[in-house]
Parts: sequence; structure tokens; C-alpha cells
Amino acid sequence: MDSEPTVALTRDSRIKTLRDIGEGDKISVPAVKVSIQAVLLQMAAAKMYGDSQYNQLDKHTVSLSHPDGLSVVLSGAEVGTVVAAIPYIDLGMQKAFDRYSIRTMLSIEMQQQFYCGAEENSKRRIPQHLMR
Repeated sequence: MDSEPTVALTRDSRIKTLRDIGEGDKISVPAVKVSIQAVLLQMAAAKMYGDSQYNQLDKHTVSLSHPDGLSVVLSGAEVGTVVAAIPYIDLGMQKAFDRYSIRTMLSIEMQQQFYCGAEENSKRRIPQHLMR
């Protein structure tokens, strides 16, 4: 599994956590149900809603590559949230985040919570400038 930080970015000011994802909201992941980002969302859903509801967020996911997902979110199109990995959320995009009011909804350092030791993953942190 992936050991790089994964971040959910949203332009929707009402979405503060994954629990705020509702009817009509779309989340971009590289591949629905099978990408590491989609699996991390399923793990988060299982933790929030119970193991039998692991797929609760699947109905909101759409398949877009990291660059395309970020572009769609920045464009103001129907997809308002992207779950992406470094480098697609790195320093080069900081100005775009400011310009379009894109913010970090969630730092999915679930790698620590779900399948890595905290010490192993503690060296891999999301840069502070991306955490707003």
C-alpha cells in the first residue's frame, strides 16, 4: 500500500469532514473502489459508520487521474473534492489553492491509523502550508 500522505481537498465551504459529504457531492479518486485513495475512503467510512457500511462513500466517488481531478476541482465543475497524493497537492499548486479558495478538508494520514506503525510514518508529514 502507499506510504505517501494522501489529502482530501475541497472547494465546498460546507464540507468540513467526510461526514459532510451528502447528496450530489462528488469526490475524485484515481480509480473508484480500487485505488489507494478509494480504499482509504472505504476505511474511513467503515470507521465512521461501521464495518458493514465501508462502501458508504463509494456512491460519491468518480474516477479521474490526480491531475484531472485537481483540474476539475479548480475549474469549479461538478466535482468539488479531490483525494490526491503528493506531488499533485505540493508547493506548485499553493497559489491555485489561495486563488480558488481550495482548502484541505482532511489529511488522510490513515496510513498510520489503519496499516502502518506511527513511528514508520511519522517522518512523512504533509507540509504545514497545505494544512489549513
